[in-house]
Amino acid sequence: MITKVKKTIAAYNMLDRNKVIVALSGGADSMCLLDVLIKLTDELDIQVSAVHINHQIRGEEAYRDEDFVRAYCKENNIPLQVFQIDVPEIAVKNRISLELAGRNERYRIFSEISQDAKVATAHNLNDSEETFLFNLARGTGLSGLCGISPVRDNYIRPLIVCTKEEIIQYCKENNVPFIVDSTNSDNDYSRNYIRNEIIPKLIELNQAFHSNFARSIAILKDDNDCLNDIVGNLVEHSCIGSSFLISDILNEHNTIRCRFIQKILEKLSDGDYESKHIDYINDNLGKDFAVTLPGGDIIKSDGKIIYKQIIQDKMFLSPTIVNNSGKYFFGNYVIEINYLENEELSDLSFSLDKDLINGDLIIDTRKAGDEINIAGRQTTRKLKKLYTDAKIPAQINNTMPILRDKEGIVFAYPFGPDERVKITDKTKNILSIDITEVL
Repeated sequence: MITKVKKTIAAYNMLDRNKVIVALSGGADSMCLLDVLIKLTDELDIQVSAVHINHQIRGEEAYRDEDFVRAYCKENNIPLQVFQIDVPEIAVKNRISLELAGRNERYRIFSEISQDAKVATAHNLNDSEETFLFNLARGTGLSGLCGISPVRDNYIRPLIVCTKEEIIQYCKENNVPFIVDSTNSDNDYSRNYIRNEIIPKLIELNQAFHSNFARSIAILKDDNDCLNDIVGNLVEHSCIGSSFLISDILNEHNTIRCRFIQKILEKLSDGDYESKHIDYINDNLGKDFAVTLPGGDIIKSDGKIIYKQIIQDKMFLSPTIVNNSGKYFFGNYVIEINYLENEELSDLSFSLDKDLINGDLIIDTRKAGDEINIAGRQTTRKLKKLYTDAKIPAQINNTMPILRDKEGIVFAYPFGPDERVKITDKTKNILSIDITEVL
């Protein structure tokens, strides 16, 4: 067991920090994990502690678990944090299942306490099998058939290739105590039914089920990672500001298109979307469409790009006078203005001669007929034409910031300053501009 865990930790580079917090329920899996990591403390140069969460779901049994964990950690000098959370109340308040409410609260707490540490959970191969079968029964794509990931963000699963049988055997051989959750035998829970009824039948069909499953999961995960890399590159290449060109994917395989859509929905929304939204967008690629996601985000397309409709508060896009240096928030942009001496600045592409500005300097958006003579180009052009030539869609350029004074435009994002206010050898005072786009 210890050798297996060491290989897993090394294979997935789990320990890039030396502090590890074990999520300790008191069951066989987490007690085994804690014991193994404690024994590897010196060899892996890690500091091990534990966290226990009392979900207050199982009445006195929940407090029995808490008392057990407290006593064990105290006896073995293991640092322990304990949290008591009224999960039933949270589930009712948010109209979600007990299982989901408990999971949400666990990971909220894990996130809060692990700023400088890894959280080790005791998910094992059997858990990964249950996840695979549960997702398969519910309906899923390749990503849902990869089982439980060995590493996800700040969470590591050192027991992920170990079976439940191996864990129980380790606890017996090493005198590691553990308690049993009485609800584990309740087949009204979907995962318990899979664990207690379905997986034993699969093992009857093939005694090598566990090892065959582990091999299959590894293959599926490699395929999934490959597709994610391909789609990730497509998404990066297609990104224009906060929108995405669709011309590059129109002729791609359906699998690539759907993953592309999923990736951009993750970027454009709060992640609250369903497979039907992916299917709808996929069916309408290359056409005008609008779809409202469950979280309220509106995803639109003009047939060429996909973008999120920004419903602006008018005050954010109304003309704003620049009174002094500092940050100005304008729609989806943060504009930082600084006043500098000439010799203080080496990059002049986003800078103006402050003394050549006539009257108030105003942050604004493009208006019909606006023109600019971009410094160095020696020709005056309509701003709308510049945006068109740069392939910046109207939905985006209509909200892009420009700066104007009494005489006209002095700066247009992302092109730069007008010839009239450009930096020269005679410039004494510089106005520098830094613009950051935020979704």
